[in-house]
Amino acid sequence: MPVGSAHAQEKRLKSWGNNGSGQLANGTTTDSSTPVTSLTALTGVDKIAAPVGGDFSLAN
Repeated sequence: MPVGSAHAQEKRLKSWGNNGSGQLANGTTTDSSTPVTSLTALTGVDKIAAPVGGDFSLAN
């Protein structure tokens, strides 16, 4: 299942969905049905794009 959606907020991302491999970048491997905040602040990023209906990850 895809990781869901994300949006920029105060240079951090909020995302939700499957997280078995740490895809949500929040320091856990716990799935979340509610938005969680990523641990890493964004710098130099204007836009974020992710595929619809596919798997993707916020972790790097």
